[in-house]
Amino acid sequence: MSSSYNIYVKILKYLRHLFLPHETNNHKARILHPSGISLVIIALILIESSLSIFAKIRPDILGFATDISVQRLLEITNQKRAENGLTSLTLNDQLNQAAAGKASDMFGNNYWAHVSPAGKTPWDFILGAGYRYVYAGENLAKDFQDAGGVVDAWMNSPTHKENLLQPKYQEVGFAVVNGRLEGEETTLVVQMFGTREPGSAPLTNNPPETSVPQSNPVQEPVVEEAPPIENTVVTIPPALEVKEAPVLSNLKTTPNPKSYLSATTGDAVVRIKPKYDLLSLSKNITAGSAILLITVLLIDAIYVSRKKIVRISGNSYAHILLLTCLLAAVFLVNRGSII
Repeated sequence: MSSSYNIYVKILKYLRHLFLPHETNNHKARILHPSGISLVIIALILIESSLSIFAKIRPDILGFATDISVQRLLEITNQKRAENGLTSLTLNDQLNQAAAGKASDMFGNNYWAHVSPAGKTPWDFILGAGYRYVYAGENLAKDFQDAGGVVDAWMNSPTHKENLLQPKYQEVGFAVVNGRLEGEETTLVVQMFGTREPGSAPLTNNPPETSVPQSNPVQEPVVEEAPPIENTVVTIPPALEVKEAPVLSNLKTTPNPKSYLSATTGDAVVRIKPKYDLLSLSKNITAGSAILLITVLLIDAIYVSRKKIVRISGNSYAHILLLTCLLAAVFLVNRGSII
């Protein structure tokens, strides 16, 4: 026999010893022994740690990637409005600019709130983009994988749903921005609603102020109805909070679905979508490990039943049920959040 054949036979014997009950492993797959389970856990920890480190070194290859685009968000938003007998919202460039400025400011000043640490509100961003409004509102989301998940989360929240289905709104703007927030790689989604003041002309060169962060309260969004007319007081409800954008010049307002804005500096920088999504890869590795153990446990349970082997150790079916629940949790849990 050739040496390659002998190696092949040895590999098969080792795999049988590792995954199938047999005389060589006391009729219990070696991977199901305490030492085997420990090795699986250690291997998963090492793999996850290595992926996280690699993602920081090469974010262009491995990073937080989503399938969220401005066009898709607009389509789903208008679909929800149509289902409720409302007119569609028109995408507005100035509201896009306001949303991009808000996202840029959140990344630049490391906060997640409607009102910035410096006390800037959504209305400041909207006015700073040259949009004179009668009605305005804002929804925020982060850490979602797709546009449908974002809009569904907003629809499941009474206050966000009120914004989405507000008949007074005529226009909308979005920003889908990728970057690091509070130490984690994420994608922010900013949705700005508005109805333009009758007869007002768009203002094109009205940059927002900059300010020093102070505090960061978090509250729910509401509809703002105060017209920003000269000599008219604009009342800002305590429920909606926002910060001013540092620099809006050169800020791209309609990101391509395959790219994201990195808004950690005043000027926006286009960042290519990573080739592999860290979260999806991590989920697949965890799910693959769970499926492997479930399969081995199922084979073990059938083997024990047929051979009528009596064991003092735990029941394989109970372990299968536990792993199945964990597997379902891996795919069903969405880490996205909204404010």
